[in-house]
Amino acid sequence: MPLQPVEALPTEIIVSIATHLTSHKDRFHFARCCRRLFDIVCPCTFHPIELPEYCTLDLSWLIDFPLHRRKACLSVENLPLGRPISCSIKRVHSKELPTIDDKVIAQVDELVNYYNGCATWTKELRHGDNCDAWVALLLYILPSLRSMEWLWVESRTRYAAKLVDELILRRDQFEGSGPLGKLEEVLLKGTG
Repeated sequence: MPLQPVEALPTEIIVSIATHLTSHKDRFHFARCCRRLFDIVCPCTFHPIELPEYCTLDLSWLIDFPLHRRKACLSVENLPLGRPISCSIKRVHSKELPTIDDKVIAQVDELVNYYNGCATWTKELRHGDNCDAWVALLLYILPSLRSMEWLWVESRTRYAAKLVDELILRRDQFEGSGPLGKLEEVLLKGTG
C-alpha cells in the first residue's frame, strides 16, 4: 500500500498527531505543512497556549507566528503562563536574543501613545531579555483571550500587569473587539 501524503489523512488522525506533539513550536511547524493542515491544526494548537516556563526567545517566536496569521490570533482563548526565566538559563547567547521588526515596533508605539506611562516599552522590547515587556505585547495581540493564569514574578517593569489593569478598566471602549476585550478571568499567582 503506497504512503499517503499527510494532508490526505482523515481529520481525526491529523488532530491526534497534533495533540501528541508536546511543543507548540512543533505544532506550528506541523500546521505550516499545507493549507488543509493549518485549517485543521490551528484551532486545536492555539486554543490554549501553555508555557510552564518561558524566556523572551519563546515569547518572541510565539508572538511572531500569530501576529502574521490573523486566524491564529483569534483562536487563542486560554493562556496559562508559568515562570519566566532568563535566556541565559536556557543557554541562549546574546546574539540569539529576540528582536522585533519595524511593523511590531509601530504597533507598540501606537499602544504606547494610547497608554501613557510606558514610553520605555519599546526599549525594553529591544533589550531582548525582559519577559514582562514581551508578555504585554503577547496579551495585546490576542483579542479572543477569555482566561489567563499568570505566575507573576516581581520585575523591574510591570507592563503586562499595567496593561491588564488598564484594559480591564477601559474594556467598555473595546466592546469585546479590542485587546483583551473578551477577557473574563485572570488568575494571578505571585512571588513578590
